[in-house]
Amino acid sequence: MSNRELVENYLIYKLSQKNYPGTLLRPKDASSGLLVDRESSGASPSAGTGREAVNAALRSMANKFEQDFIQLAGDLSSYVAMTRNQACFNKVMDDMFRGEINWGTVVGLFVVGGAICVQSVEGGASEPVCHIADWMAAYLDKRINPWIESQGGWDCFAAIYGEEACTKSGRKA
Repeated sequence: MSNRELVENYLIYKLSQKNYPGTLLRPKDASSGLLVDRESSGASPSAGTGREAVNAALRSMANKFEQDFIQLAGDLSSYVAMTRNQACFNKVMDDMFRGEINWGTVVGLFVVGGAICVQSVEGGASEPVCHIADWMAAYLDKRINPWIESQGGWDCFAAIYGEEACTKSGRKA
């Protein structure tokens, strides 16, 4: 599973929570890509596979992260205000990952990216949404992927934080 696919699935999920179309992730001049295939089929490309377990675990953990963050620090608007271009986005992510990388900070990248997308659309600026997906995927690929791979990859994330693992251990996702 590619980081790009994970990013797109998560951002489509976040946008759909506010009834915004997932097609906002595709630049107006694009004619192909992961999103086009997904949108045209009407089904998730990962249904019935380990990919769906990863997507479900990511959504579950991101929802918990977002709730905890809002309880502790308020909303995510301060991050949104600081991320007007890729350099600013990378700076915010570098600050987030300054200490030790762990699955919580990786999930935080998705939470912040999702908040930026939703708040951009709510502010009437849907054009940056496709770029934010690019920034997230590039940051994951270039800066975080070696750590993800050293931890066993996204399948291990799903095994640790997915519903099946949590049910067996008595924990809730």
